[in-house]
Amino acid sequence: YGRSKLAGSLILDAAAERSSVPTASIRVGQIGGPRGELGMWNKQEYMPSLVASSIYLGMLPDSIGPSEVDWIPVDDVAGLVVDIGGISEQKALSDISGYFHGVNPHKTRWNDVARVLKEFYRDRIRQIVPLEDWVSALEQSAEKDGAEENPGIKLLDTYRGMVAANRAGSRPVTFDMGRTVKHSATMRNLGPVTEELVRNWCKQWEF
Repeated sequence: YGRSKLAGSLILDAAAERSSVPTASIRVGQIGGPRGELGMWNKQEYMPSLVASSIYLGMLPDSIGPSEVDWIPVDDVAGLVVDIGGISEQKALSDISGYFHGVNPHKTRWNDVARVLKEFYRDRIRQIVPLEDWVSALEQSAEKDGAEENPGIKLLDTYRGMVAANRAGSRPVTFDMGRTVKHSATMRNLGPVTEELVRNWCKQWEF
């Protein structure tokens, strides 16, 4: 998956060099759900699947690998694309060509997100447990249960990767957001993932 993104970027670079047509690549991180009532964060993605399986198991992991959450609501990703495309405000081509990082410069912590999830689902999520214990419980449930109510089993390799990263002491990558923030009003005005956003996404999922 990562290599396909790199290949796409290199193709754009080569095309720009040959044609003298400027290109921009926005390297977007985790796209969250919408800010408003309409729409929904796709239930098949890793975070909604994690929440659904946490409800099924009655437990939520205390970690998702990195402790910081730098998700961007989907509306703001659209705003970022419009900004970098020079549509929302006229900019010099040199300002909106090249590479930009699309992660939230204002981070929140997974502990805070987990607390909101536990409060929202009340007794349906009875406890917060170490990530390794959560993945172990998910593995055991995969032996007997289907993915309709327990969709996290389809992403077990992803969650196992989080455990492996924790064991290896991996640290999250820090992105230089200076250029993106400078040329995107959307990113300058973007706040962290809030309790209200998390509750809104929970309501939309209807788990």
